[in-house]
Amino acid sequence: MTSIASWAARARELGFTAAKLEATFDGPYAHKGLHGPDEWIVEVVRAAREAAGPEMTLMVDVQYAFDSVERALRCAEAIAPFDVFFLETPLWVDDLDGYAELARRSPVRIAQGEWLTTRHEFAALLACGGVQVVQPDIGRVGGLSEALEVTRMAAERDLLVVPHAWKTGISVAVAAHLAMVTPQMPFFEFLPAELCEARLRKELLRDEELTFRDGELQPPQRPGLGLELDRDAMAEFAEAARRVAG
Repeated sequence: MTSIASWAARARELGFTAAKLEATFDGPYAHKGLHGPDEWIVEVVRAAREAAGPEMTLMVDVQYAFDSVERALRCAEAIAPFDVFFLETPLWVDDLDGYAELARRSPVRIAQGEWLTTRHEFAALLACGGVQVVQPDIGRVGGLSEALEVTRMAAERDLLVVPHAWKTGISVAVAAHLAMVTPQMPFFEFLPAELCEARLRKELLRDEELTFRDGELQPPQRPGLGLELDRDAMAEFAEAARRVAG
């Protein structure tokens, strides 16, 4: 688990006070055909907690890895001693009955919602009591207006909101603006461009202006979203997308 120790040291160096682990060895997002027992997830979480120390908030994403409530529950119970803030997407997205049962029995908060579109799909998830943490993707749910409706629905049920924003710097900037008007949003996803391999994440914007101070992202001070597009890069990426589309 040497790489986890390096990750924790780098996170602290950059000023992070919270981080999310992708601890998946099965499911639709399993990388490069890697598969392993559920116990490996627990070992990853254990190593991350030991490396990060007790102060850092840890969230765990298992990316739809489990095919039953009982498997997901065993994982939740096993990682609970490591002070996990939430367990993300343990079951398939439309297994509402499963999420309702898991959320009721799990010692760890359950998070879900990155694939849902419009407030109506979230209404079904929230009505069944399937989550304690609501995760709209602002670009997928229907934009800022629809995301705001979802946050209001969550507030009515005293639920937390931690949106999905794992795309470009534009997604991060929009999530920051949503956070400024959403009191029950303690975190949102942020991957510094210098740590990302994708050119789209690194080169689409000239200046993002979101900066860390004392472990928190500071809101932009400029008008609008507070960012500047690199028009040449945008044209290049748009042309590449057209070629891929045929």
